[in-house]
This record gives sequence, structure tokens and C-alpha cells, in this order.
Amino acid sequence: MRKWYLLLAVIIIATFSATGQSRYWVGGATGLWSNTANWSLTSGGGSGASAPTAGNDVIFDNTTPAVVEMDVLTSPITLDISSLYITNNANVNLQRNQVGGGTRIIRLSSVSLITPGLKIDAGATLTIESVNTGGGTLNYVLSLTGSSATTGDVYGNLFFKGTSSADNAFLDLYTSASNN
Repeated sequence: MRKWYLLLAVIIIATFSATGQSRYWVGGATGLWSNTANWSLTSGGGSGASAPTAGNDVIFDNTTPAVVEMDVLTSPITLDISSLYITNNANVNLQRNQVGGGTRIIRLSSVSLITPGLKIDAGATLTIESVNTGGGTLNYVLSLTGSSATTGDVYGNLFFKGTSSADNAFLDLYTSASNN
């Protein structure tokens, strides 16, 4: 019986260790993703944490609506993070403004049962918005394809918005053996 408890403890510790360090948005109503003044290591904590990158769990839990300019998505790039969690009735717009076309991707990769790749709680809203102010077509993608086991739970609202016919915003899911 002790072996089972030890095994269970090891599994729980490994699961928590497998998830990345969290980053909480404390930037208020508007701000740049790359600005360290907009990120904290704790909910409602002091700013100054590094901007989220691969392995980080990103959490928006502030009830003040936030429009976040995804300035780290330059030509062409994929931003890898572990998970994206919208909670506490937060209303978040992850917006990419740019002149000209291209493809920009936010790829979520968490395979944790505790922290799914995407989680939007009831009452919370996430908008992925593409704003192209020049020529070409801008494709802005929220991707749950970091792993075949990346999951998402959407109990609130998830919107994809392009501001013109040259703007596309969409969700990319891992299905079977290919990304579609």
C-alpha cells in the first residue's frame, strides 16, 4: 500500500513540475505582450516578470478588459507557450496589428490533465483579432497543435475576428495524425 502512495505522490509532483512557470497579466486595459511591466509571477502581484515564452502558463484573471498587442509576432513567427487560461470573467483581446500580410501563430502545447492548453471559464471571453493595415493577407492563428495530446476547455466565449477581407483569424486543432 505504501508503494501506491509513493507512486501517486511521484505522479502528482511530476505533473506539477511538467507545467511551466505561470505569467499573470497585470498590464491593465491595454499593453504590449513583450513589456515586462505587464506581467507578474503571481495573480495581482508586482510587475516585472519576463514576457511569456515557451513553457509558460499564461493567465488572464483581471476583470478589467484587456487589449494585448501581440508585438512579439513579427514576420513570420510562432509564439509557443504552454497554456492560455482566461478566468474570473476576464475579457481579453489578443490583437495583432501590422502592415502587410503573413501568418502569425500562438501555439499552445500543454498536455497536463491539470492545465489544458486552452481554458476559458464561464463568463470569460477571449478574442483573437487580426488587424492588417496594408497589403497582403494576414492570417492569425490560435493553435492547439503543440502536441497530439494538447487539449482545451471552453466554457466561456471564444471569438475570431478579422477587421477586413484581408484579415483571417482562426483556430488550428490537432486531429488524427495531421494538423488541420
